[in-house]
Amino acid sequence: MNITRLSKLSNLVTNDLKRKPTIVIEPKFKHSFRLYGIADDVNVTIDAEKWVLPDDLKLFVTELAQSDGSNEEKILTIYKKLCEEYTYDDNVLSYIKKNDDETFFLPDSYGRDTDHTWREHRQQHNRRNCFEISRILAKSISEMLKLSGCSNNYDVCILWDEAVTHYLVGLASNEYCVSLDLDDFTQIKDLTRMKTGLTLEGIKPLYDPNDKFGSVVRQFNSNRSKIAKEHIEEVQHNTEDSISTDDIEFLQYAIQILRDEYDLDSAGMFEYIKEIVDTKIGARSRKKVWKEVENNPGVGTRYTRCLVVTIDDIPYIIDVTKENASEVFRRFDFEELREPNAKVKSFKEMDRNWEDDPYDGR
Repeated sequence: MNITRLSKLSNLVTNDLKRKPTIVIEPKFKHSFRLYGIADDVNVTIDAEKWVLPDDLKLFVTELAQSDGSNEEKILTIYKKLCEEYTYDDNVLSYIKKNDDETFFLPDSYGRDTDHTWREHRQQHNRRNCFEISRILAKSISEMLKLSGCSNNYDVCILWDEAVTHYLVGLASNEYCVSLDLDDFTQIKDLTRMKTGLTLEGIKPLYDPNDKFGSVVRQFNSNRSKIAKEHIEEVQHNTEDSISTDDIEFLQYAIQILRDEYDLDSAGMFEYIKEIVDTKIGARSRKKVWKEVENNPGVGTRYTRCLVVTIDDIPYIIDVTKENASEVFRRFDFEELREPNAKVKSFKEMDRNWEDDPYDGR
């Protein structure tokens, strides 16, 4: 653990976020942290849980470390692999509370400080929140660098943006400092972008004077679309499909592509369609709602986000819980929000209490 590198990374992230992050380090470094301390200008904490490399990634990381290519290329390969293998668990958002000081709060038991039962349940699916996926990414990079024999040249940590209760990964070397955010909530997450052929936008070189990391990311992005609407148009252009500029037909076509061609998860579908609505129709045309996801008894209620979009004064819901693309888009009556035991709930009126409405991770 190089204090100088971590201090530089902290300052760079502070300038980028306009907020000082807390650097979360792997528990195995707690002895050296207590022995040597850290710079006074750095907020640091030791993670509550051990960083564990999932079994299905161990062989992948080992073979990657032994392969040809630069460390930057290998780190990008790990990043892409996680984007392909995992999806975002947006149920976590239904538990977030807003504090009086405009910051946000989330119970630690949802992925940060968990128990054996939670960890077992998480192995039953591939949905992860930002802290969970950051742990996996950080540990994968750390193990790859260790097996490559160059771990002393790098520091890998988790960056905790406490104000918005968000986590991402920080990477610092003598040559560059980079932040890696698989699920940046300000845009379509790279967990979705990778699966659907869009550019990766979550890797940000904060200091890279020799362009070592930046050039690798640009090369990967060179033949990819940045905007969801443009990508759907390109897909249509490369097929024999004819598509109207009509808003409803365009949305229906996009939904079909996302379901049939990419088999996209519900959280990814929501984000992708939300951007298309915002760029093609306008953000004022849509509202977010919660939709209860069918779950086994005793598991706990799980929700995902859906969109209600108004076109020509008629509201439609884009119900991302539906498996069949033809069922995703339908007319919507706002009275559904007021029905007893409604499965669709107003986004602003959602109020979940961890003790009264627990979720066990499944």
